[in-house]
Amino acid sequence: MHFSLYMKRDFFCESSFLQEIFQLAQCQHFRKRDNEIMATIIQEVLSELKCRVCMEYFQPPILICANGHCSCNNCRLQVKNCPVCRGTFLNVRNTVLEKVITKLIGRCKNHTFGCNATFPKYDETIKHEKVCPQQPYECPMEGCTWNRPLATMKSHLKEKHGASAGKECGGGVSSLKNFGDNSTWRFVKLFKSEIFVHVSEVRGDTLYTCVFHVGHENESEEFGYFVEISRAAGKEQASAKHTVRNYENDFDEIVISDNCASFNYNFAKKCALRGNRLEMKVQIRSLDTKDSLTS
Repeated sequence: MHFSLYMKRDFFCESSFLQEIFQLAQCQHFRKRDNEIMATIIQEVLSELKCRVCMEYFQPPILICANGHCSCNNCRLQVKNCPVCRGTFLNVRNTVLEKVITKLIGRCKNHTFGCNATFPKYDETIKHEKVCPQQPYECPMEGCTWNRPLATMKSHLKEKHGASAGKECGGGVSSLKNFGDNSTWRFVKLFKSEIFVHVSEVRGDTLYTCVFHVGHENESEEFGYFVEISRAAGKEQASAKHTVRNYENDFDEIVISDNCASFNYNFAKKCALRGNRLEMKVQIRSLDTKDSLTS
């Protein structure tokens, strides 16, 4: 993608340039041949408005390299040099191209997964993509490369990973095998038709454990979880309760900010059964005004 830093006005003219093209292409008085020509022009123009890093339409702010090639700012941070000419990026925005992009008729980036939504403005497209039901999610199971819309994840987890639905007010027991040798465990829980991932990890002298909701963030806030470990037939026990976190939240940040349940590692090791297996009771609950889970 090459746009000169000193772009001529006769190339884009006004920021409404593409809007006028679309209006002409949709004109009922155009002959079929004219419409075909205009459609070709539109596709050629649109193909030039895609970032060479993410291969999607540029997302403002749009930065340029020393030779005038453009890149999304987020994409620029992922590469050292311009992917087209290997030149150095400048701290200069292409404001003309940004104005053009905001006028585009946007197509949802999840169109390859079945979303046919289009919008008259770029910013409306971005808002939609954040809640698009066809947004792909990575499988929460370690080592699995599955990446598909959320609606199909449940069947994938059942068929490929043996996930089973939890009870109405609980998720059963997570069995942390080889406790003392392994340091990380993951379990999938299904509750109220929603998908959750229970993650436990030993760091230093602490066992951290957190339940993540796989879905949109506004829905994650509707759930909480309760965990418990015990020894000596339940005579000694430790428990904790917390709010469920969204699957896109970073586990490291959650641990650092102390936003999850935790147990003393030495006590947890004493709770482990023969074969170094720690049984942790897990309950996922729907939150209401009567709940007193910490946030």
